[in-house]
Amino acid sequence: MLNISAKLSVTILFLLSLLTLLSTFVLLDPRSANTRQAVQASSVLTTFNLSLMLDDPSNFRSAFGQNVIFMLETSKTGVLKLRQVCALEAAASLNPHINFILAFSDLLEIKAKDNPALQELLQHSPNVKLATLDSSMAVRGTPVQDPKENKLKKDNYYIKEHTSNFLRMSLLWKLGGMYMDLDYMTLKNLSAIIELKNFLTADADYNINNSLLGFERHNPFLFKILETVRSDYDPKDHPTVVRSFNKAVMNVFKISIVEAIRLVNINNQLHVLNYFITSPIKYSECHEVYRTSNASVWFEYIREHGSYTIHLWNSCSRKEGKLDPKSNDSPYVIWARGYCPRAIARAVDWF
Repeated sequence: MLNISAKLSVTILFLLSLLTLLSTFVLLDPRSANTRQAVQASSVLTTFNLSLMLDDPSNFRSAFGQNVIFMLETSKTGVLKLRQVCALEAAASLNPHINFILAFSDLLEIKAKDNPALQELLQHSPNVKLATLDSSMAVRGTPVQDPKENKLKKDNYYIKEHTSNFLRMSLLWKLGGMYMDLDYMTLKNLSAIIELKNFLTADADYNINNSLLGFERHNPFLFKILETVRSDYDPKDHPTVVRSFNKAVMNVFKISIVEAIRLVNINNQLHVLNYFITSPIKYSECHEVYRTSNASVWFEYIREHGSYTIHLWNSCSRKEGKLDPKSNDSPYVIWARGYCPRAIARAVDWF
């Protein structure tokens, strides 16, 4: 009887030891719930919900300061292309005291595995913040709420571009700051431009663009632009919003666009920057940025005009295709080597 009890006790102790050992393996097993949660936490990039701060400008300013530059990604892919990362790297590195907020519209999270270059940039650029943004919340209460919600359909060919147009105006109306597209190469510190507070930029002698602009919160002229967009919006017209910008300038100030650009400062209410300051290479010439001929001529031209940024024109970038980051000596690749070295270093074969 004693032998049987002793054997039973040994068996029970053995089973308890085995269960303890198995639970240890489960805790360490990559398939366990605890490990899965840790992996999931590191598989997405850190973001904040910008939508929740749209009606609380004082809280936004206390978090990010007075000088903020917004950028937008509205494709809903959750992926930032290498050339876009290059643009962000150049801008952030030359402006370490300015917070750059890159907002992804209508997404809940940004996956790290899809954005290795962006993940590396975040590690080296503490002034770059990622945000998610509900586009409906962003335009709510603004004049562009109606065209965004009722005229811009999901099957619209220009939905990405027009959504971006609506969002940049709404962000500046509600929070104030500066907006810049992701197809700009920054060459200088932008403090002198952002300190203008209320400004538009030209991309030719006769045209104002909306790819780089800045306004104080609730600026009355920006509201006029928003109203003009609402009344004139055509979902089938790609530059419909740009047309409204130009029309608003002419209607409010009773001058031509050529005269507005010439004046620079209109009635101490609005600055209009000449194209050579932020967009020295016009769209008609943009293909030359991606080709090797006459690179030295363009470098001298940029230097002489003291340009702060270069508009690289997304449509032109797509047409010119991929470039060899090692052997190509086009102006764009040379600029990238100097201003976004981390991004271009990730381009193994093509950039």
